[in-house]
Amino acid sequence: MGRKRSGVNPRMKQSDKKELTEKESRLVKAFLEGAKTKKEAAIEAGYSPKNPTASANQALDSIRLKAPDIMDKLGLNVEALIQNHLKPLLSAQETKVFVFEDEHAKKGKHTKRVLRINLADNTTRRYATRMAFELQGAFPPQDPQLAAQVGVEVIVIDVPRPDRSAINVTPVNGKPAVKAKVKESGNGAKPDPRPEQ
Repeated sequence: MGRKRSGVNPRMKQSDKKELTEKESRLVKAFLEGAKTKKEAAIEAGYSPKNPTASANQALDSIRLKAPDIMDKLGLNVEALIQNHLKPLLSAQETKVFVFEDEHAKKGKHTKRVLRINLADNTTRRYATRMAFELQGAFPPQDPQLAAQVGVEVIVIDVPRPDRSAINVTPVNGKPAVKAKVKESGNGAKPDPRPEQ
């Protein structure tokens, strides 16, 4: 008789864990320490050199699935990040410092005056606002198929313009209104917008 198998796949058990494995931790560390490619990082982390890029991709997918649980465990859930980090950026300020040199005529001494002014840090505010809109899904998706479903429908209505020659308008300069000439043509009369000379 052969070995008795349980209904649980040992690989599934390992991937269901909410913490990073030792190899996954080494892979993240390799990226943080400057590994240039997935292949280099995977080999440095101890994955098989037979197909390191595929191993790195699988590990990164696993890390991506575990990341929200790890962040929640560290107190970095979405609500906390928005409240503690994003919201303050929306009212960010920067300090400008100006230094003036004064010379006292009587004493011949040079003194420096320092002026500090707090101003709105519009660059930081702009990036924070963009990040907030991205989190809300206010921008169209990057996927061309999904982006094609999102958009604005423009309806153009072709409305005929009124005959301006029939309008009695007194010019602003006080001169009397000039009547337009009517050109005769085979398909009907159209007014000539040029004034008579």
